[in-house]
Amino acid sequence: MNLWLERLEYRDDCTLGKLHIDGATFPTIERARTGDHPCIPTGMYELKPHASPRHGDVYSFIGVNVFEFEVPLGKEGRCLVLLHSANLASELLGCVAPGLGSGFIGNEHAVLNSKAAMSAISTLLGRTESHQIRISGP
Repeated sequence: MNLWLERLEYRDDCTLGKLHIDGATFPTIERARTGDHPCIPTGMYELKPHASPRHGDVYSFIGVNVFEFEVPLGKEGRCLVLLHSANLASELLGCVAPGLGSGFIGNEHAVLNSKAAMSAISTLLGRTESHQIRISGP
């Protein structure tokens, strides 16, 4: 499976990108690179199906210093970095949200129809296998 997240623009208020899955493309939004709960660093990750009590069936990013459930004792890093539905960067805590389109909600950059995008992504990726994903930036 050909799967990658391409960062297109780092802004002061959000990070905009595109998620590519075997020819399908979904616009994405994340928090900015700095500040509270910044966007996930570029690099290689495992994208694993994850059942979130808050967001339902989503996917978890796992990689160097990014852990699925908790940061192991004696290590530094982040945990629960998810691919889940949301429309605005302000609704995220270091996670990635896909949409079927992009635009604005009020005066904030947004992805649109995020729940429908997550449903389509779940169909493409399935709910049983993990996948390798590369996150690249400009």
